Amino acid sequence: MARIFGLYPSPSAVWQVLPWSWLIDWFANVGNMLENMEAGVANSLYNQYFYVMRQVGEVYTKQTTTHFQRENGDPVVVAGSSRSEWAHKARYAGNPFGWSTSSTPLNAYQASILGALGLSRVGGRRG
Repeated sequence: MARIFGLYPSPSAVWQVLPWSWLIDWFANVGNMLENMEAGVANSLYNQYFYVMRQVGEVYTKQTTTHFQRENGDPVVVAGSSRSEWAHKARYAGNPFGWSTSSTPLNAYQASILGALGLSRVGGRRG
């Protein structure tokens, strides 16, 4: 969990903060090689098209038997059965952090605070 939240920097992140690493990357491309070699835990947790499919169904079977009588008085037994199936398919968007988490990253309160901070930054740069 600490690696996911950035408490342990990756080798490519350390490489990017080193002075003059951009100049070495201009010729040797070391930064891209470090990014390709690291096993990014946080990068592999999210998939844009992660869905879980579910199918729920029921089968109803009815059997009935009835008795008739012919004109001459002989009994006739008639039996019948019916079967019906019901199915429902659903697709749910997956989330690597659990099913109870919401798909929106911010709730309304957090979004309003972020909006107020953004407006204060825009308003502060005018003057």
